[in-house]
Amino acid sequence: MESGFVSLRLLEGEPSEMAELQHVFESAPKFAELVTGVPPGHADAQSQYSILPDGKTYDDKFVFGIFLGNHGLTGLARQHFLRALEVRPDLVKTHYHLGFVEAASGNFAKAVEEYAIFLKRYPDDVDALNNSSAALMTLHRPDEALVQIQRALRLKPKHVFANTNLGYALAELGDREAALKQFRHTLELKFDTPQAWFGLVRVFLETGQLDAAHTAHGILGMISPPMGWQIGPALLTTW
Repeated sequence: MESGFVSLRLLEGEPSEMAELQHVFESAPKFAELVTGVPPGHADAQSQYSILPDGKTYDDKFVFGIFLGNHGLTGLARQHFLRALEVRPDLVKTHYHLGFVEAASGNFAKAVEEYAIFLKRYPDDVDALNNSSAALMTLHRPDEALVQIQRALRLKPKHVFANTNLGYALAELGDREAALKQFRHTLELKFDTPQAWFGLVRVFLETGQLDAAHTAHGILGMISPPMGWQIGPALLTTW
């Protein structure tokens, strides 16, 4: 499409196109200085001349790591988050995303460490408390997980995943009756929560309620056939 002296075309992701786009963004701060006579500040340059999804702020310049994690490229995502911390070690929110990347990669001990750094700064972040508890339970540390889940639920009683994880913590601690009650409560909050249905299947099997386990498993299959690594304690995605 032509408009005066400006030619617009759709980029298709070719290497040459990406190189041109990179050049445009690298040149943007200099162009702004030519127009305004004042060089943009570091924060302004980062905020205005970066490709970001809606709603992202200056604290989220590790967005490419988020993009890679969303596409299952956790190794590359980790690299970008670590690079972000090299540039801005004060970006504590990066540790939250690193926690999810480590958990998704099966590095649950490392995930707990990353969430601990984040929670030291943001102790009332319910999603981080939830995800940290899920990682702790995967490491068979239900007592520690329970403390974090209870804090999360005091802050947000209807948090679906925290309610789900309370069921898992109770099951791990041997209180299967309370675990069943908790999983049912979660399903009252959100019926199509696959992790809660899986928790029911697990506890029904552990208590010898085979018919109930079979029924719950059937419902689980209808709700979410390809569960992958999400089966078990519920981690809330970070993107």
